[in-house]
Amino acid sequence: AAADEFFVALAGSLGLQTDQFIADMNNPQTRDAVNTDAKTGDESNVNSTPTLFLNGEKIADLQGYADLKARVEAAAE
Repeated sequence: AAADEFFVALAGSLGLQTDQFIADMNNPQTRDAVNTDAKTGDESNVNSTPTLFLNGEKIADLQGYADLKARVEAAAE
């Protein structure tokens, strides 16, 4: 399919071994793992990357490293 060709070309442009990429892409275990991860992300309301969680809660409106550090330190108290 066109989508598969696109991803194989992308993998090649990134310097990946395309033969291995194709084998992995067509491996049922790989597809199951990807589908499981996607389902888990959907269930956790992950709608972008990166998405961060702290103590099981999705962090919203993060304003950079200093904000993240402060939230982690506050949670650790």
